[in-house]
Formats: sequence, C-alpha cells, structure tokens
Amino acid sequence: MNSEDYNKSKLWKINLEKNFGNFNIKSFREIGGPNKKLGSWDPMEHSLRYFKSLLYAFADHLDTTIREDLKTLSASDSKNRGAGINFYLDKVNKMNLGNPVTVSFYGKELSIDYVLSVEEMYFLDKTLNNSEIVLEIGAGFGRLAHAVIENFENINEYIICDLPEMLAVSQNFLSTVLTKKNFSKISFISNDHFHSITEADLCINIDSFQEMPSEVVKNYLNGISSYAKYFYSKNAICKYNPNLIGIKINDSGEYKSALEQGLCTNEFDIYNSSDLMKAQDIYFEKYCPSNFSLLKDKQSFGQYLFYHSALFHRNL
Repeated sequence: MNSEDYNKSKLWKINLEKNFGNFNIKSFREIGGPNKKLGSWDPMEHSLRYFKSLLYAFADHLDTTIREDLKTLSASDSKNRGAGINFYLDKVNKMNLGNPVTVSFYGKELSIDYVLSVEEMYFLDKTLNNSEIVLEIGAGFGRLAHAVIENFENINEYIICDLPEMLAVSQNFLSTVLTKKNFSKISFISNDHFHSITEADLCINIDSFQEMPSEVVKNYLNGISSYAKYFYSKNAICKYNPNLIGIKINDSGEYKSALEQGLCTNEFDIYNSSDLMKAQDIYFEKYCPSNFSLLKDKQSFGQYLFYHSALFHRNL
C-alpha cells in the first residue's frame, strides 16, 4: 500500500475546485453552499428528487396507517406492504391518464393525485359508506369522484359543482376512465346553478374555498348548512409569505389578491408548530357551517402540512 492507493477521485477533484476553494465556516450550510456535497441535498435543486421522495414517503406512511387499522382491512392483509393503498386503488382503473409523475409502490404506479384520494377516502370511509348522495364543490379533473365511485357502490349520485370550463375537463376525464354505468351516477352542475341543489348526505370541498372571495365561500356554506348531513373541508388553514419557501414575488397585485381569498386570511409561518396550531383553530371556526360541529380532523402529510382535513356534522 502507498499513498496513491488513497488518492481522491476525479469527481472529488471537481467538487473541491468548485465548492471548497473559498470555504466560509459561517455560511457553508446556507442554500447553495458547499454542504450540499457533504451528504445532504441542495434545497433549491431543480429536479424531481424531493417531490418523488415525499410522494413515496407519503404513500408509505398512508399505507402503514391503513394496514394498522384492522377495522378496514382483514388481519391477514394488514402485514402485506402495499395492502393499505391497494385496498382503495385496486378497483380504480386508468388512474394515470394524463401522464402524471409517479413512483412504483408495491405493484402500483402512484401519482400524488390518487395518493391524496386514498388519504381522503380513508378519512371519510365511514361517512362515504353511509352516504347515497355526495356533492363535491370544485372537483378539479375529477380524481376523487373517480376513486369514490369505483370504491363505494352504495353511492347513487355524485354531484360535481364547478366552473363551466372545469366541468368540461372533469366530464372529459371521467367519461374516459369510468364505465357508462358509473359515469351515469355523476351529475355536473355549474357554479351559478348551485342554488338548484337541495339534497346531499356529504358535501366536499378540497383545495378551492381558499381561492374564492370570502362572500362566495359563505354562500356555499349557507347552502351546505341548509340540507347536508356532513361537510368535509380540506383546505389551506392560513396564508404564508412565499419568501418562506424561496419563491420571489414578481407580481405584488397577484400576491395581494391571493391573500384576500378564502376565509383564513391570516399569514402564518407554515413550518412553525405553534403557528400551525393557532391557524388550525381559526380554520375550524371559519369553515364550520351554521348549526354544524367538528366531528374529527387530521393534519395533512409532508408538503401539505398547512392543509387540514376537517369533517363537520349537523347538530341533532
């Protein structure tokens, strides 16, 4: 053995030249600093690494949670990795239409859209099993409607209320992924005809009340309080400063407008546990329909920590 047997690699010659020529002990761990080469990732790295890692961790966490709940799965299934996720997704066909980013998880190619749908169905499982009419306000492309219709045969009607332009998207998607029989269970109502809806066991709003003027949200909540048995909200519990996550504000008008939308307009640090607890209490109060009470709640996972699932039920 001689000293040449321990020479630095060509890769590390390059790293040392690029990153450690002017080493500063006071700043080497800052974003973009040389510490990114000492075992940790650069928080500002432009790749799918963080997204895919969080997506996989989300799926794994959710799968473990479901498998540990023996009320949902049989004891034999509870030990099989992937059985929790598959419990809700085995019946869901064509869920990767649109070419989303996915991770391979125990026999399934999972996108964030349908992992979120599993989280929502698991949280609402008992309520969905006891519902015949479901109303979703702002359904996006229809991911949750797709998953719920395939899993809960007891649901006779799934109403989607949305902007006309978005109804065209969800109609296109759902008519492609569902059988004619299941697609026939879905009713599409434009937002300006919301007042025509008079019945629903469960009303759902995910990630959209926060994007509406406060008066519009209150109008929806008033309608929900007049006929629904349950209301499920999964929205951002507060506003935050984009600088907190490294996003520069290029349009101050757009930023100001975003701060004014929804009912939870207070700005909090979304990575501060004390702030999140304060924001949660405000959220529960603001999004509770009249004559309803909070039945249960759950903080969302990972990158969605400032989102919260809340199920409200009508007071008897």
